[in-house]
Amino acid sequence: MLPYLISWGVFPSAGLGSARRIASSTLLALGLFLPLMIGLRVQVGGDWGSYIGFVIRSEGLPFSELFLADEPGYGLLNSIGANWGGGVYLVNTVCGLIFSIGLLRFCRAQPRPWLDLTLAFPYLVTVVAMGYSRQGVAIGLEMIALLALQRDRLLQYLAWIALAATFHRTALVLLILPAATLSPNLRS
Repeated sequence: MLPYLISWGVFPSAGLGSARRIASSTLLALGLFLPLMIGLRVQVGGDWGSYIGFVIRSEGLPFSELFLADEPGYGLLNSIGANWGGGVYLVNTVCGLIFSIGLLRFCRAQPRPWLDLTLAFPYLVTVVAMGYSRQGVAIGLEMIALLALQRDRLLQYLAWIALAATFHRTALVLLILPAATLSPNLRS
């Protein structure tokens, strides 16, 4: 429990200063720390048993069958973990890395990035990313997609959402967001 409390305490402490940005060296340190903390957990999370099962079922599975699954991106990661080594820890660490990249890019683009990290850590990191790896990856990719949409890069947005859906198909719900933001009837 202590590592979680210390981690969460660092973010508001860093935000107390005049730093309105996250330095590149700090970003790199967080980009290494968060995925390791998320990925190397043991029996933590609501889907821990299911994730072990995914890896076991992926062992020896033909490559062509990976793309028949509902979420082929996650299936590919499980296949790599099962057949090349690393098991569930490799899968969870890569998922944690993808989530962390999305979170850090999103927070860095905000006016108060340390405040955003402080708010994200207790639930988004410790509950969602640690407990539900597939959803965490999808959310990380969705945050990158939202940044693309904010910059009026619709094709990039759609590509990020499509990639997110290869980990958790609920990401497809965000396909309606551009239509809602572009519709003149919905603007006030």
